[in-house]
Amino acid sequence: MLVKATGMSLKLNVGIKELHRIATPGEVFEVTPLRYEVLSGKNKYKAVFVTLAKEEKVEEPVKAVDEEPVTGRIPYQTDAVEEPTAKEETVVPEDFFEGIEPEKKEEHIEPEKVKKSKKAKKEVEEN
Repeated sequence: MLVKATGMSLKLNVGIKELHRIATPGEVFEVTPLRYEVLSGKNKYKAVFVTLAKEEKVEEPVKAVDEEPVTGRIPYQTDAVEEPTAKEETVVPEDFFEGIEPEKKEEHIEPEKVKKSKKAKKEVEEN
C-alpha cells in the first residue's frame, strides 16, 4: 500500500526501515499493511509517521473494437483437417556399428586382506 510520510520522522530524527533513512515530509513509498499499522501510531513513540496516500486512478480510454460476426469458429480456423502421418522408421545401415567394440564390464577386484597386529585389534574392540 502506498503511504505518504509526515514530518514526524524528521522532527524526531527517526529513520524509516523501508527507506533506510529519515523520510522527508510528503515522500510517497510502499509498505505492507502490518508495517502501516506500526508507522501510523502503534509504535513506542506513539507518533504518526505516515498517512495513506491517495492512489490516483488513471482511466484509460476504451478502444473501439471492430465487431466480427459470431460464427462459432475459432478465428483463423481452416476447414481443412490434416491427416495424421505415419511414423517414419529410423533405418540404421548394417555397417554402422562396424569397428565399434561393445563396452566391457569392469571386473570386481576383491581387496586384499591386511593382517592386523594385536594392538590394532584391541583398539578396534575398544571402540
